[in-house]
Formats: sequence, structure tokens, C-alpha cells
Amino acid sequence: MNKNEFLDGLKNSLKGMPSKDIEEIIMDYNSHFDADIRSGKTEAEVLEAFGDYKSISRLYKENYIDKELKRESFFSHIFRAGVSVFSVFLFNLIFVLAPVVAVMAAIFALFCAAVGIAVIGVLWLLSSIGQTFLSQWIYFPSITENITFGFIFSIVAIAAGLLLFIGNYYLSKATYNRIKKYIKWNLRLNYKGEY
Repeated sequence: MNKNEFLDGLKNSLKGMPSKDIEEIIMDYNSHFDADIRSGKTEAEVLEAFGDYKSISRLYKENYIDKELKRESFFSHIFRAGVSVFSVFLFNLIFVLAPVVAVMAAIFALFCAAVGIAVIGVLWLLSSIGQTFLSQWIYFPSITENITFGFIFSIVAIAAGLLLFIGNYYLSKATYNRIKKYIKWNLRLNYKGEY
């Protein structure tokens, strides 16, 4: 890294602060750099003494935020924070909660459909078995006249119900992980603050 790369990196990482303050900081580091070079230090020694520009910008931003908070009145700060939290809450309520509820309802409906299809297959299988083996002693209602079709349909229905259940399990697991990631991101954004 050289002087220009350091100053450009510092300038870019200070974005979000007033441009007047950024220019002042860059001019300070530029003049310190030139003074250290005139005193006999190498460019590498000066850059090593300065340290990482990301750490420097983080400190400047923290100081800037502290200064801004002190300048604001307590009530205006609370009001601004309240408006920010309320707007994020409103956004989540309108644009996130409704789709999440719809997806959860669809997942529940798919689970019910999977169980229903499997149960129909089991009942059809029991009816086919009953017609084949027990119809001499017990009356079983006939779902279909073709016993082979009944066996095949029941096996297909049970398999389809199980496959739908397994697929829905993985879908619900993926949905849960996405929701968990969104909540973590939202908490990190709201409570840590990104600057």
C-alpha cells in the first residue's frame, strides 16, 4: 500500500460523515505523511505508524456520532430512535409478516395434503386387502371393482403422500433457516448500528 491508496481507502471508509470533515481528516493525514517523509522516515514506516485506515475511520465515525448525540437534545434523540424503530417495525409488519404468514399457511396446507393423500392410500390399501382376503367373513365396501388397480393406486397414493411430506419437511426447514437469518440480520442492523 502506498500513500495514495491509504488516503483513498480512508476517504472511502469515512463516507457518511460530512464532506467538510472528511476533507479535513484527509488533509491532516496528508500533511502528517509529508512531514514524516521530510523528517527521514520511509513511506512504509509512516504507513505502519498510521495503522489500518479502517480502524482509523471507525474511530472518527464513533467520535462523530458521539458529538452529534451530545449536540442533540435527549428528547429529539429518543424521538429519532423511536421513529427509526417504528418504521422498521412497520416495514416488517407489512412487507415481511404477511408473506411469512402466507408461506407458513402454505406449508401447513402441504403437510395436511401429504397426510391426507397417505391416509387415503392406506384406507384404499386396507379396503383392497379386505376385499381380497376377508370378504368371505366381513363385508368391506368396494371402492373399485378392479383389485389390482386398488393395490396400485393405494401404493402410489402412499408413496406420493410420503414424498410430499418429506419434500415439505425440507421446504419448512429451509424457510425456518431463512426467517432466522432475516431476524438475525434485522437485529444486527437495528441494535448494533451499521456505519
